[in-house]
Amino acid sequence: MPGQAVEPASAPSADVARSDQPSGLGDNAAVCSRCVAAAAALDLAVRRDSAYLNWKYIEPPHVRYSIAVLRRDEQPHGYAVYRHLREPQGRVTQIVDFLADPDDERGLKTLLRWIDREARAEDSDKIRCYVQHARFRRVLRRSGYFLVKSQVQLSAKVNAVQVPEDFYDEPDGWHFTWGDGDLDH
Repeated sequence: MPGQAVEPASAPSADVARSDQPSGLGDNAAVCSRCVAAAAALDLAVRRDSAYLNWKYIEPPHVRYSIAVLRRDEQPHGYAVYRHLREPQGRVTQIVDFLADPDDERGLKTLLRWIDREARAEDSDKIRCYVQHARFRRVLRRSGYFLVKSQVQLSAKVNAVQVPEDFYDEPDGWHFTWGDGDLDH
């Protein structure tokens, strides 16, 4: 696809360092500003700013993450954080976090194809993720992922701003991933 590419965070042309380097994902102002722009299309999400992204994915010494950044014409349009791990029933690639504009189906599919290739290269038996947002779930299903009953229970209460009474009735516009909790450790 002309003008669209996913690059590993360690590629020389990428603006994002690999998760084991101190410069990190959050040091890239363009990636973080894209997070703010994408978040405007979400009803509820954790603020994915520079401080949060570095704290969550770059600084932890006990977990190593891989990061891919979606770029179009040298500008970031999304990212995905993933890791490979061994479980009793085989090797798993886990999508810990991602963010792109919910209307950018092509961009999210590009990120997913990147992770698919990485999972195959690591001999993973499956790719696992937790996705709350309805549009992201639809793209995942169209990309060959399937829904399974999740043991994850999400509880949320917004105190900072007034929300309509029915806000909690329809969480399909909320964006939460495993990275937003302690489930990825």
